[in-house]
Amino acid sequence: MQFISTLIATCFYVGKLPKAPGTWGSLVVPLVLLIMVGVTGDNGFDLLVNEWFMVPFLMGLYTVGTSATRHYMKYTGKHDPKEVVIDEVVGQLISYIMGAYAMVWVQKTSFDAFCIFLGLLFLMFRVCDITKPGLIGVIDRNMKGAHAVMLDDVAAGFVAGLVFSAGVIVWGLF
Repeated sequence: MQFISTLIATCFYVGKLPKAPGTWGSLVVPLVLLIMVGVTGDNGFDLLVNEWFMVPFLMGLYTVGTSATRHYMKYTGKHDPKEVVIDEVVGQLISYIMGAYAMVWVQKTSFDAFCIFLGLLFLMFRVCDITKPGLIGVIDRNMKGAHAVMLDDVAAGFVAGLVFSAGVIVWGLF
C-alpha cells in the first residue's frame, strides 16, 4: 500500500523532482491534455466540458488522491509534504474545467486559443496556490489532514477558474 500511495500522491514521482514540486505537479495536467488532444484530434475544450466524463473523473481523482495523501502522510509523518502533488493536479484540473466552459460559451475553441488557455490558467492557478489569498490561505492555515492538503488547491482551482472565466466573459480577453 505504501508504494501505491506514494505513486498516486506524488503523481508518479513528479513531486520528487528537485525544486518547485508544486509547479511540476501542476504541469502534469496541461501536458496530459495536450497529449489527449493530439491522440483524439479533439480541440481540448470538448473534453473538458464533457460532464459525463469529467465530473466522475474529478470526483474519483479527489477521492483517490485524498486517500493516497492520507496514507502517505501517515507513514512519512509529515503534515503537508511538498512532494505530494496530486492536490495540484486536482486544483489545476478544476481551473481548466471552469475556464473551458467560459471559452465554449464565447465560442473561442481553436487549438491556438486552447494553448493560450492552458498557459494562462496554469499561471493563474500557480499564483493562487503560492500566494494563497483569502479562503485558500484560511484553509491552508487552519485545516489539518489529507482533506486540508487537497482542499486548499481545490479552492485555488476555483478562484483561478472563476477569475479567468470572468475575464473571458465580461472583458472579452480572447
